[in-house]
Formats: sequence, C-alpha cells, structure tokens
Amino acid sequence: MQGTASRHRYPMMIIGEAIWQYHRFNHSYRDVREQLLYRRIDVSHETIRSWCYKFGKEFEKVIKKKQRKVTDKWHLDEMTMKVNG
Repeated sequence: MQGTASRHRYPMMIIGEAIWQYHRFNHSYRDVREQLLYRRIDVSHETIRSWCYKFGKEFEKVIKKKQRKVTDKWHLDEMTMKVNG
C-alpha cells in the first residue's frame, strides 16, 4: 500500500488513520473529518469517503482478523446467581 500514496496529497499514514477510524469505530465521514481537524489536518468528508472506497477493504480485513473470536468460555468476576429460587 505504500506505493499507492504517491498519487495522493496526504501521506499514507494520515489516509490509514482516517480509514481505520471509519471502520474500527463506525464513525461517519464527517466524524472522522472532525477528528482529523482536531489534529490540524484539513480533509473534506468526500475525500475520506473516496479513501474508504479505494482502500477500505484492505483495512477491514486486517481489523476483522484482530477482533476477538466468540468462544464458549466465559470469565466472570464477582458474580452471584441464585439457582432454584
């Protein structure tokens, strides 16, 4: 993915951060834009949309691989339960 950043105005690190926030935290494009503005990076929400469309599938695969899998083991802390009354 590093080679694809040569045609873009922003470094791949910023593009990656925007796409990661969109997919990981389910933010809207405008929310991601606001987060980047907080860091003094001015990007339109349409630009973020086009980045997500272009690079999103690769990021989505990586994020889904790192999410925890659902298993049949549960770890509880300080739980009380009444059985039969």
